[in-house]
Amino acid sequence: MEEELNNPLFSRGNVSDEMLLKYLNGELDHNESYEVEKALLDSDLLNDASEGLQLLESRKKLPKIKSEIESRLSKQLKIKKEKKQKREIKDLPWLYIYIIIILVLIFISYAVVRAFL
Repeated sequence: MEEELNNPLFSRGNVSDEMLLKYLNGELDHNESYEVEKALLDSDLLNDASEGLQLLESRKKLPKIKSEIESRLSKQLKIKKEKKQKREIKDLPWLYIYIIIILVLIFISYAVVRAFL
């Protein structure tokens, strides 16, 4: 799951979860606040996340919410991966052999018909 979450689309720069929470609580110094604000401007996803976190009344439940989201995301990614694997052609070498046999039979049929005409 970590690989999927490290996707560049979800990039947050140098801003960690803890740093974002400290920013929202006003616990960062000027330089760190500037860094977070810059990341908020650069990332729509991070900006939306911070707005959502500001709306939460109790931030004590965040670890539980985060683990639940990660769990659901992991399940969805696993299901998606399994569906993708089911769609793949598993015995590809046999497919090539069948195609070659059919082409050879077509060629032989053509040669036989051509010989009689």
